[in-house]
Amino acid sequence: MRPEELLREAAERLRGLGPTPVLEARRLLVLGDTHGYPEVTRWALELADEESVDAVVLLGDYVDRGPGGVENLELVAEQLLARGPRRLLPLRGNHEDLEMNMNYGFYRQAIRRRGPEYIRVLEETFYPCLPLAAKAGPLVLLHGGIPCSECGSEPEPPARLWEPGSPWRRELEDRWCRLRSTYTGSRVARHLLWNDPNPRIEWFEPNIRGPDTHLYGWRAWRSFLEANQAVLLIRGHEVSDAGRLDRPGERLEGLPDGWRAGLDELRGSVVTVFSSLYHGMGAGALLVDLGEGLVELRRYPRLR
Repeated sequence: MRPEELLREAAERLRGLGPTPVLEARRLLVLGDTHGYPEVTRWALELADEESVDAVVLLGDYVDRGPGGVENLELVAEQLLARGPRRLLPLRGNHEDLEMNMNYGFYRQAIRRRGPEYIRVLEETFYPCLPLAAKAGPLVLLHGGIPCSECGSEPEPPARLWEPGSPWRRELEDRWCRLRSTYTGSRVARHLLWNDPNPRIEWFEPNIRGPDTHLYGWRAWRSFLEANQAVLLIRGHEVSDAGRLDRPGERLEGLPDGWRAGLDELRGSVVTVFSSLYHGMGAGALLVDLGEGLVELRRYPRLR
């Protein structure tokens, strides 16, 4: 199968899921930003098989920065077709965007190795059909952060992404499989893919990533979790030493290999998992057992 046909077929398998799918899974593996390192993706898939998980969720940013963006993206697409999108779900990150690719290296790599038709399929078909957030039991899984309306220091109603008919959900559904830009095409999508947590603030503050990107505080994310009937937010997006835990007023960085916590203990928290070797720190993956109520961090063995 030609590479562009692989991407088209993968997008077609994703199309029916919608922008915010719900997974039925008891055991999950969650992988953060891999940024052009297919060896980390392969390690995670092998770990998922060893641990007999029901689903693997990839949090986006498969390309840019690292040397193997083409291989990494095509590995994701191949595994999606082999396993099915409810057993391997790739979400969209802010680097699944042609403008970002032009600035961070993947565009040049892809145009040189695959040609202009490949780029067109990425921009028009594959990137737009990557889901923007997912739920699995009491977990919310996304790339960056939570959306806001006023986005200030005062309380505001939370975004209800899984409530039929909510304006937040309608905006994503109206743009499903047509959203080329992660930054300009939808305000809700921009926040989901670009915002970052800060456990030392309560609601929202401006973020340095660009206009209308925000830091979200512990009251904001707890309100969001409660409104969406969830207890824990798992995301990627920020460079971290494999894993990080944010809870009100506290940040625990560089979680060790084998770190484990119960969902009751983590209720109302945010876990960041980062899986790229580009920045010279650890790459990680999260194993989640919803039946046992446990979350465990595994580190890529190269940097243990």
